[in-house]
Parts: sequence; C-alpha cells; structure tokens
Amino acid sequence: MADIYCYQLVEATPYLERVIDHLLSSANRESLPKPLSRELEGWRERETGVEFKEGVVCDCKVIKFSTVKEIKKQLKETPLDGKSPFIHELLQGSRIVFPRQQAPPRNPELVARLETIKASLENAEYNKMVFGKQKKDETLKDIKLDVQATHRQLLVMFNFFLTVVGSFIFGYFAAYYAGMDSTACFATGLVFGLAVLFADVYFIIKQL
Repeated sequence: MADIYCYQLVEATPYLERVIDHLLSSANRESLPKPLSRELEGWRERETGVEFKEGVVCDCKVIKFSTVKEIKKQLKETPLDGKSPFIHELLQGSRIVFPRQQAPPRNPELVARLETIKASLENAEYNKMVFGKQKKDETLKDIKLDVQATHRQLLVMFNFFLTVVGSFIFGYFAAYYAGMDSTACFATGLVFGLAVLFADVYFIIKQL
C-alpha cells in the first residue's frame, strides 16, 4: 500500500536547504541518483511566493515529503558533518503546507436546470402573493357591497315605515279638523296609510 504522506508538501527549513546544497555540491553530485539530482536542482531554482504545480500558494519554499525521505536515505552515503540526521531533525521547525482546494467546474446543464427551478419557484411565490392580495381585495369588496346593500335596505324600510305612519297621521288629523268623530278619523287615517302602503309596496316590487 502506498504511503499517503509521500505527496504531502512541507516547508523547507534552513537546515534542509543546507543539506540539499551539501548533496548538490561538486563532491557529492556524482553519488546522487539522477532523478533526485534533477528534482533538487529544479527545487533550488524555484522562487518563494509563487504558485507551484501542486496548486499551493506559499510565501516559503516547499518540498515533497517523499523527497525529504529520499534525502534522508542519501545522507547515509554522504553524511553532513559526519552524521546522518533523522527526518524529524531535517524538518525541525517546518510546517505542513496544504494544497489549495480547487472548486470543480460547474456543469452548464445542471446550472441551467437550477436556474429554471429557481425561476419557477420565484414565479410560484409571486403568484401566491398576488393571488392572496387579490383574494383579500375581493373579500373586502364583497363586504363593502354587503354593507352598502344592507344600508340601502334599512333606508327603504325606514322610509316605508315613515311614509305609512305619516300618511295615517295626516289622514287622522285631516278628518279630526274636519269635525268628524274619532271612529271616522281612525278610518280616514287607515285609508290614507293603506293607500301609501300599497303604493310603496308596488314601487319596491318594481325595483326588484
């Protein structure tokens, strides 16, 4: 099983840079494997504060952990200052540099479908809001019409009652001042009241 840490990037410490310079020196270059030699030469030419092919932007020089392991193996053959340091000594004061996560490109078809769904939901919400307002306006309009109709009916009933009673009183006192007795006065008032009653009923039925 492959080592999952082989491709992890770490910050190169000054001590590690000194070790790399030691390995690339003219005295030790011949003993280096060519792949490692080319990799270290390319690494030494890199500048800090740039974006590397691994997708890392860093203000320091970074190096693969797998390369550090190869350097550790090579130091057994060409030790520095007469000793072969351990990996933790090479990386003392270093830190792990995590690659920047690249967002995958969005599927145009999926984006178009999401936009369609979003527009549909917004349209449904708008229609719901407008329908609710229209329904509320219609309800208020119906209530207003009912109040107006009730008001007209009350006015008609009040006018009907007032005219009938007024006609009865008019007929009664007309007969009274004409010198008739109370029975004749009542009968005259009743005739006037009934006449106005039937007239009002006729006009009310005609307006329906």
